[in-house]
Amino acid sequence: MAIDPLGSGNISESGQKRVSAVNPADGKSAINATRAASVDSIEVSEEARRLAEPEIPSGTIAPETLREISSRIANGSYNVDSVIDTIADKLRDQIL
Repeated sequence: MAIDPLGSGNISESGQKRVSAVNPADGKSAINATRAASVDSIEVSEEARRLAEPEIPSGTIAPETLREISSRIANGSYNVDSVIDTIADKLRDQIL
């Protein structure tokens, strides 16, 4: 048996006969069609949603400020050297 490495679809004459001999009425085609049409889904419990929320001690930062900071992180606003250096300096000052 020769394998077509480029996937050009060249099926030998005997291979074409075998493919044409497959009977779609045998139900296997319907099974494959059902598998292709199925959709994966997931349900997230309230407990999981609660655990996914950041824990912020009350009174330390306003929720609006947290949303704004999260948005800036997500859109890459803080991915510049000057901001990274400033944050690193403040963290160093707090640790030392």
